[in-house]
Amino acid sequence: MKTPKSVRLVVLGKPRSGKNSQRILQAGARRFVSKSKAAGAWLLLAREAYQKQYRGPKLQGALAIHIDIYQSHHVPDGDNVQALVWDSLKGQVISDDGQFVQWSGAKHVGEKPYRVEILVTEAA
Repeated sequence: MKTPKSVRLVVLGKPRSGKNSQRILQAGARRFVSKSKAAGAWLLLAREAYQKQYRGPKLQGALAIHIDIYQSHHVPDGDNVQALVWDSLKGQVISDDGQFVQWSGAKHVGEKPYRVEILVTEAA
């Protein structure tokens, strides 16, 4: 039986929300929605961390993900951080967040250093 491939990643810094943080921008007559500046900065931080921590090919097929969120307060909600984490993995570690068929996570309030720990595994 094949052992599922897994990837562990850590993003240091205060976790940010991927929801409720959108800005409506306009370019000429076209309007579009963009992440908040804080969420955008976290995405850049995450992608830099992934480049240093994972150099393999994008994981394929059905995947499971576990996210541990270490933050100072109960805000943002874990599911909102999860949304940004899933977005951050696209194109670099995974092809599409639709590959996640199993997900779990936990929030750890007040435990330093503030960070997000991610484990992506090929689903069984």
